[in-house]
This record gives sequence, structure tokens and C-alpha cells, in this order.
Amino acid sequence: MTTMTTWTVVRVLRDRNAGARLFHAALTAGNVGHTVVYGSSANTRLWWDLTSARALGYDPQDDSEPYAAKPLAVEGEPDPADPAQARLGGHFVTDPPIWPH
Repeated sequence: MTTMTTWTVVRVLRDRNAGARLFHAALTAGNVGHTVVYGSSANTRLWWDLTSARALGYDPQDDSEPYAAKPLAVEGEPDPADPAQARLGGHFVTDPPIWPH
């Protein structure tokens, strides 16, 4: 299942600066200490809170929503009741793991 919540816009793969922006923000921010940061596009269906990344100075760009129609037409909307779609890690984090997926 292509999950629009975790999907990173293809531009990130073409534009090396997209990933570098997060690394640069992390390396140049002051008084960070220890923090967990999710780096993602600014997706409409995003699961994660990007507050900590934004606090470092990371400015997420792009949104997967303009590209959503095609995968959703093929695979349908994700079912939040399906643990393989509702958890980060998908079918690998179900108990027992869903094999094959």
C-alpha cells in the first residue's frame, strides 16, 4: 500500500537539497540537546508532528496530495482499522507479523 501519510514527494529524490535542508538545520541549530526529528514533506495526510524539525529551522516543502489520485485509484483509501496501514512499519509491526503482505 502506498501510504500518502509517509510518502515523500519524488522531488526529494531529485533535489539533493531537500534532505540536506534537514541535516543542515540539525547541524546548525543552537541549544538542541537530544531530540527526535521526523523529516518529511509537508503532506496533507502526515502522521508525524514536524514541530521539532521546524524548531531546528527545517522548512518542509511539497505535499503528496497532488499526486494522490493515481495510487488511491488503484489501492483505495487506507483503512485506519487495518493494523498494517495504521502503524508505522505496516505489516511488519503486527503481532504476529502479517506474512506475506
